[in-house]
Amino acid sequence: MIRLTPDRQSKRGTLWNTVPWNPPREDKKGYFEIVFEFHVHGQGTKLYGDGLALWYTRRIHQPGPVFGSADHFDGLGIMFDTYSNVQQGHSQYISVIFGDGKTGYEHDKDGGDAKLAGCAVDFRGQKMDVKIIYDKELLRMYTGKPNEGWEECFIVRRVILTWSCF
Repeated sequence: MIRLTPDRQSKRGTLWNTVPWNPPREDKKGYFEIVFEFHVHGQGTKLYGDGLALWYTRRIHQPGPVFGSADHFDGLGIMFDTYSNVQQGHSQYISVIFGDGKTGYEHDKDGGDAKLAGCAVDFRGQKMDVKIIYDKELLRMYTGKPNEGWEECFIVRRVILTWSCF
């Protein structure tokens, strides 16, 4: 178990992989699969912080205001947002965003037009399983509760991850 933050206001936590992902030369487009379980919980009944994110970025260990990482990021972010700032009819949302290194994250619009895909999932207060698969320019994500199978969250085509990082 890893606790990224305590149940207190204005706290941030990060966890970074120190070994870069570098696909074999014969498979330049690459493949990886990530499976993890997480649990967002706290004493509050409405606010649980802003959420968490899984990052694949050009620069690592860049702390900042976007789910614990730097704004104007260059790469991929999968955001697990615990609060809808724009009241979109759901309270929790998982989205995928690609950053170009120049455009800032729109907090007031939960990522705004930078969101490529996503799904509404009620994950606060319960354990959630996530499976992310990147296979030759295809990025897929599935969610589920432990031992209950997988549900598709999103599929994004023409995803090109060209540099070694993770």
